[in-house]
Amino acid sequence: MVPNFGCDRLNSKNRMYYDPASFNNRRALNIDLFYLGAMGKYCFNKYVFAKAGPILYAGGGNEDIAALGIGGTAAGGINLILDRHNTIEASLYTTVINIESTSNGITPVAGLKFAYVFNFRGE
Repeated sequence: MVPNFGCDRLNSKNRMYYDPASFNNRRALNIDLFYLGAMGKYCFNKYVFAKAGPILYAGGGNEDIAALGIGGTAAGGINLILDRHNTIEASLYTTVINIESTSNGITPVAGLKFAYVFNFRGE
C-alpha cells in the first residue's frame, strides 16, 4: 500500500459553458483540487512498477466547493536505485475525477511525479 495525497490546480483557460439553471453562459473557474487515497503497488521487477487505487477529492474555486467525491488513479514508473536503502521513483500518473458544478464532467489529470523512497529492509 502506498499513500497518495496532494493538490493540483486545474486551469479553465477562461472556457465558457451554458448554465441551464440561470439560462445564461458562464465562465468556468479554475479549480484547486485536493486529494487523499491509497494505492496498491505491483513491482514487475526491481526497476519497473505499476500502481492503482481510489482517491477522495475536493475541489474548490472562487471560495466555494466545486467538486467532492471519489475518483481513481493509476501510475506506471521506474525505480532509480541509488544504494541499498535509497531510491528515486519516477512515474507517469493519471487521476480521473468528476466535476459537475462547472460543467467539466469527467476530468482526467495527468502528470509526472518524482519521489524519494527510503527502504528499511536490506536486500
